[in-house]
Amino acid sequence: QVAEAIKASGLGCDTADLVSVSTNKLGVPDTPGLPKSDVVDCEIGDDDITITLYADHATLLSALPMVRQGVCFVNATQPGNLTYAQGNNWIVFPERAATAVRLAPSLHSSVQTVRCHGSQPTP
Repeated sequence: QVAEAIKASGLGCDTADLVSVSTNKLGVPDTPGLPKSDVVDCEIGDDDITITLYADHATLLSALPMVRQGVCFVNATQPGNLTYAQGNNWIVFPERAATAVRLAPSLHSSVQTVRCHGSQPTP
């Protein structure tokens, strides 16, 4: 749905690869007890984006602490983008913050930025 909305807006995401996974904070798949999600990777111009779709808003909210911790863990050794677009039950995480900012209005979503202290997220 989200990839289709991006494509319909003319921003990109013309081809997408879908994978259903449960991931932990380090990105290890199929971890029992963690929120299941569908993950779609696609391109917007020269930016690779990852769309993660959860069953509902409550599942997204339960997954966000793990997502933020994973982002900070990776960013501690490989600095990169910390900004993403967030909808009711999904997040779009691009390689560049400007892409998230550009996508948000088309997707009727908010722009969020993870704040990190070392490898840990901060409020």
